[in-house]
Formats: sequence, C-alpha cells, structure tokens
Amino acid sequence: MYTSYPLFHLSSIEVVDKIKPYKKIIDKLWEDINQHLLIPDRPVKSTILPPRSVLNMPTAYTLINIPYKFELILRGTQDGFAPQTFWNICHGQVGTVVLLKVKGTDEIIGGYNPLAWDNSNNGRKQKIVLFSH
Repeated sequence: MYTSYPLFHLSSIEVVDKIKPYKKIIDKLWEDINQHLLIPDRPVKSTILPPRSVLNMPTAYTLINIPYKFELILRGTQDGFAPQTFWNICHGQVGTVVLLKVKGTDEIIGGYNPLAWDNSNNGRKQKIVLFSH
C-alpha cells in the first residue's frame, strides 16, 4: 500500500521545510504529496519504489579495488550549471550516475540512468532512479 513509504509519513511542517524546496524537480510527485496531505485515503498516481538495501556485499571496496570504472564527464564548477550545458555534455551518455550537492546545505541528491540521455525526446521525461542522502 502506498502509505507504507516514508515519504508519506512526513508531517506538514516537514513537507514544507524539506520537500517544497525541490518542488520544481519533483513535479508530479509534489502534487501527490499535497493530495496525500489533504486526502490521505486516496491513492497517489506516482510510481514510488520502496527503499532497498544491498544484501551479501562481498567485501568493502577501497580506492584500489573498485570493480567499476567511473569517468567524470561534467563538473558544474568547471563546465557550468545551466541545464543546456548538462544536455550538451550528457547527450548520448549511457549508464550515468548524477550527483548534486544542494547549495547552502549538506544534502547530496542524485540518480542513476541506465539509458542514454536523449536531449531530442520532445519534452518526454526519462525514467531514472533518484536517491537522497
């Protein structure tokens, strides 16, 4: 049931203080959060995945035994923070991890996109996995 997700157990004050600053980037989810505060028994339309944990991790990775290759393709402090800069550099990139530090806070948000970024998708939104820490 949708109410089992931590997002819908926030108080009104927490929603205003912690979620509202991101309403431009969470678009439809913001509408669902507001709807849930007003009508808690009505199901939300957004697809919300439950938190997951990694089980049976083989070993902790160190800087010398990371089995993945990461390549920095964009750094806002060097390349700029404009959305068009992101699209120009990331268009066609596959299997990307995006990390963002929220200015003025200690919060880091991000996501993983297994598909290629496509700046010619005519306004359609791509489905990616978002996370926050």
